[in-house]
Amino acid sequence: MALKFVLATFIMTRSLAAPAAEAKPNIIMIVADDWGWANVGFHANEFNGDEVRTPNIDKLAVEQGVILDRYYAPRMCGPSRNAMFSGRNPIHNSYVNSPMGDIPENRETRDDYLGNAFDGTPLGMTIFPEKLREAGYTTAMYGKWDIGQATNLHYPISRGFDKALSFQSFTIDPWTYKSGNPYTPNFGLCIQDEENPDFMNFNYLDFFKDDLPAFEYEPASTCSKTTQTGCRPCDDIFVEEAIATINNHDPEGKPLFLTLSPHSLHTPLAPPEKNSEEFAFITDDVNNQATYSRRQYAAMVSKLDTEIGELVDALKAKGMWDNTLLAMFSDNGGPIYIDVDDRGVESYNGGANNYPLRGGKLGNAEGGIRVNSFVSGGFVPEKQRGKTIEGFMATEDWYATFCNIAGISSFDKKGNLTGQPPIDSLDLWPYISGEVPKSPREEVYLSGAKNSYPGVTAGDPYVQAFIDKEGYKLVTGQIYDGVRTGPIYPNATSNWKEFGPAYIYDCGGDTSVLPSNPNYGNPIFVEGEGYEGACLFNVFDDPYELNRLDTSTPEYATIALRLSERMEAITMTATPLEPVAELTNFACDYVTDYWGGWLGPWIAIVEGEEEDNGATGSKSKSSSKSKKGKKGKKGKKGKKGKKGKH
Repeated sequence: MALKFVLATFIMTRSLAAPAAEAKPNIIMIVADDWGWANVGFHANEFNGDEVRTPNIDKLAVEQGVILDRYYAPRMCGPSRNAMFSGRNPIHNSYVNSPMGDIPENRETRDDYLGNAFDGTPLGMTIFPEKLREAGYTTAMYGKWDIGQATNLHYPISRGFDKALSFQSFTIDPWTYKSGNPYTPNFGLCIQDEENPDFMNFNYLDFFKDDLPAFEYEPASTCSKTTQTGCRPCDDIFVEEAIATINNHDPEGKPLFLTLSPHSLHTPLAPPEKNSEEFAFITDDVNNQATYSRRQYAAMVSKLDTEIGELVDALKAKGMWDNTLLAMFSDNGGPIYIDVDDRGVESYNGGANNYPLRGGKLGNAEGGIRVNSFVSGGFVPEKQRGKTIEGFMATEDWYATFCNIAGISSFDKKGNLTGQPPIDSLDLWPYISGEVPKSPREEVYLSGAKNSYPGVTAGDPYVQAFIDKEGYKLVTGQIYDGVRTGPIYPNATSNWKEFGPAYIYDCGGDTSVLPSNPNYGNPIFVEGEGYEGACLFNVFDDPYELNRLDTSTPEYATIALRLSERMEAITMTATPLEPVAELTNFACDYVTDYWGGWLGPWIAIVEGEEEDNGATGSKSKSSSKSKKGKKGKKGKKGKKGKKGKH
């Protein structure tokens, strides 16, 4: 069936021309999950060198690379990875569109999924791995995906990767490879009804290799954090596969683009026992709440550093390092929140620390959005190695930057034809490589979600925070996790309950929208005055957001109004959320019955072929991938998974 293209008007505001052809480097992209600002040696050695052990990363960044000191990312993982791959700021790419279990009855063909269908990057957008493959790269992806899983076309193998081993959810248990409760919610895959009264206990194996469940890696039913003998944490497999890809690559042939996105630092924190033993000196506090998480997080950081060292050693042994660009960064700030940990105990289970920055993951304070980032490798010009550069870079800028390096235009033709917003990405390579003295990015804008609770993205997007080229930062609404931590955190004296509502940093807004949550507020924009109650900082002069500038004075009132008007103008261009259809248990049933308890796509789409979708009585596109999957799962009865017994 032919695609129904909608011609979109596109005004090209930035240069999208490809550079002259030259030798293309290998590109290795490492996306650390929930990596705290103070959880890397080059930030923490002065105050916490005993606990933060990252010698391999420090050498790559400090001696052989360029530290990107003002790198900004969205405040949480899904929108961040969506921005990274699509080149669009979350304002223009509504990652959270509806619960994963939502099956809109009126969507029957591939055309219907070109927009914002389900959680994930719209299929109408070209993501940059597709661009790199078009430019002649061999492409591979290992680890966390988190940008779509409802259809077969949302998976890595259909979005520019030649090979992939991935989990699709935002987290899995690193020893069982399952996503689901007790501490990895299934986010709407299954809904509660008369047939499924205990749906919250449902969990599923979230481990796909290319287009089929990774049956060969299914762990024994006894594997867990507390029973590790004969078991392997998921990151060991991801790193092993990545190194095998390097070892099997022909350096004289196509260049390699490889993404490694370990589970590592995301909850549930579950390090191997040998790694935990290295940090036994971090003893439990009297309530066994704070330092328990800190010890686990430190162990996982150390393990991640070792894995990075192994990957680089493989590149060097293969003779690829001298023509490699390695980019490593976090998807968002480190989590500092209180939650129930893997023991079922309320604790500071995020385990991270962003000291001396304020806040953490889920919030738009600096600790949630200004993250660790650097580039390294032989492709980095020698004159730049060892430098720290302070110009702005945003996560969405990798799109244009990698396209430029690969010698291909960053213009998204498919996105333009299907009515998607243009990319927000800017090419930072001339700045990183030292060809130009200033970053082309002169502003950073960060999204919030209207009509939703702090830390959640389920409402219409708006610009909640904005930083201009002079360092002035305006924030409106509520900043989630807006506290400042100490140099050693979490610790025995950490007690957020003493803060009460104060852990939400109040920057104005309408708190009547959700009266059951007094810590919430939509922004209130007043023409000619700006946002009511907004917070103004200068993060160049005050990077820790200690001093709120007085917007009652003429000077700062003028600045606040200017930033407010710019924020409101960008918000007016935001991609709204789509209305959602009534939830059903179709996705839940499909995963349990068809895939046998493995998390696989529940809508199959291929051009020119339709198959009856018996669960809804509608017609949906069917792929040969799904048909192969049905053969592969024989004997894998999955109904028990619905009752938490799989």
